[in-house]
Formats: sequence, structure tokens, C-alpha cells
Amino acid sequence: MSMELVKPFCNLGTLADDRGGIFTWALPKETAGRTIKEFNLIQTNKGEMRGFHYHKEFVEWILVTSGQVVYFEYVPRLIQLQRVEARQSQYPFEILGPGDCICFPIGTGHTMKALTDLSMVAMIDKRWDDCEEPITPIEFEPLEMEHKILREIENGRIHLPSS
Repeated sequence: MSMELVKPFCNLGTLADDRGGIFTWALPKETAGRTIKEFNLIQTNKGEMRGFHYHKEFVEWILVTSGQVVYFEYVPRLIQLQRVEARQSQYPFEILGPGDCICFPIGTGHTMKALTDLSMVAMIDKRWDDCEEPITPIEFEPLEMEHKILREIENGRIHLPSS
């Protein structure tokens, strides 16, 4: 899986005086040398999907500020079928809520579905307007019930190449 959950750390002393806490997200090692150049507030209504794309020119970090969301990483159809046959979900995914942060390296196809009304901050390491092609659409196959896919494989209606 290319997308990576970024965990915060906390100086627990910030919790000692009852004002709350200070939580810090450090960029993952692979992206630590990159500098955030732009950030955006994204609000999405419950049940809506966004994404169906990847970025050729920048890394993207998403920090959920309120609500819950499922992020899916795009994988080609053959890999989806192999994942289902191996009793895994059709796509790699992460369920995120307030305070969760996820990183999408350059070229990582992704989409999301808002489980509730949702607010997130998207941070990118190249200004959108400085990009030749800031967003590249992908053909994201619809989400399917995995037991139906598995039944099709087991009944020989879907053939996977042998390893």
C-alpha cells in the first residue's frame, strides 16, 4: 500500500494544565524533505465521494478535522480480484476520523467516501497553480460486494492468471 497513515506525537506535558493538548504530525521519512506550499479546507457531505485521481507533481497530506471518511487506494482490476481471492478488501483502505492524517505519495491513485459530514485540510508540496497537470483522473472501478466477486471467481466466471 502506498498511502500511509501519519501518526501524531504529543508532549504529554501539554495535557497537564487542563487546557487540552498539542499534537504534532511529522512528515513520513519518504516525504520529510518536502515542504508544504499550499493547503486547502475541503468540506464534503455525508455519502459523497471525491477523488478518482492521482497527482503527478506533488505529495498530498490530508488531515481530518471533523467527521469520518474511508480513503481507498486505487489498484488495477487484476489486483482487486487477487485481493478478494486472498480474502482481502477489493481496495486497500483506511478509515479516518478527527486528528487522523494520511499521506499520498506522487502517483498514488485515491478516492474517498464521506461516512459523515466531513471537514479536512489537504496540504500539498507544490502550488496547484504551478502544476502543468495538478490532477490526473483514473477509472476507479465501482465498489462491489466481495462475496459476489469471490463467487464469480469460484464458479469460473472470472479467470485469474495462475502465479
